[in-house]
Amino acid sequence: MDQIMGIVKEGKFVPFNKKGEIKLETIGAVEATSPLPLDVTKYEGKVIMVGGDLQGDILYQSEVVDEAGPILSAVVLETFGKRSGL
Repeated sequence: MDQIMGIVKEGKFVPFNKKGEIKLETIGAVEATSPLPLDVTKYEGKVIMVGGDLQGDILYQSEVVDEAGPILSAVVLETFGKRSGL
C-alpha cells in the first residue's frame, strides 16, 4: 500500500511530495466500473494521509489513513508546504 501525505485544498487532495493533484479513486485499477472518487471535502484545510495503490497520478482503492488536528496541520503545512509551494 502506498501512503501519501498532503492537504485538502478546495475539495481536492494536494500531496506534499508531488506537483499537482492526485486523484483519489475508491475502486481498483482493473475493475470494470465507473470511477468513484473518494470524497475528502470534510477534511478541507487539514493535513491527511491517504493510502492505496498509486499508478501515475491516480491512487486506486484509496482511503484516508489518518488526519492531523489543527495544531499538527499548521506545523506540517509550515514545514512541508513551503517546499511544495502551498
